[in-house]
Amino acid sequence: MRNIFLFLALIACVSLSAQGGTKYLRKGGSFAMGGTAADTTAASETVNYVMVLPGEGYGVLSLAVESDSVSGTAAYSAYLQKSLNNEDWVNVDTVAHSGGGDDYGEFDAVNASHTYWRVSVVVTAATQKSDLKIWGRLNEGFVIEN
Repeated sequence: MRNIFLFLALIACVSLSAQGGTKYLRKGGSFAMGGTAADTTAASETVNYVMVLPGEGYGVLSLAVESDSVSGTAAYSAYLQKSLNNEDWVNVDTVAHSGGGDDYGEFDAVNASHTYWRVSVVVTAATQKSDLKIWGRLNEGFVIEN
């Protein structure tokens, strides 16, 4: 019995310190991810935020990445990626920041044509710490015509 409690405590600790996360977008509207102590980057890290659109939802997906500099010269590349299987990812757009300090950058709006969307933030500075936040909105029923 004691081993079960230790195992559950270990799982709780790991889940509380995990970076990134997954958000299930079951309906349209605004959403946010990150912004906790667990979303603080360090040098040469990659943090992934996944958005899942289950069911028959479609629309226009708008996303932004924000970083609040904690220390060092913040530098990162954030990639908006899409996937149909949650394993193989295709780059759609990139937001880069290399000037240090706080930053906010928006990706181009995209048609939500895939089930899985990911913002993958790759820290490129050797010494830095930044708090990451992802802002988004799914406008259901709309599409971008080419």
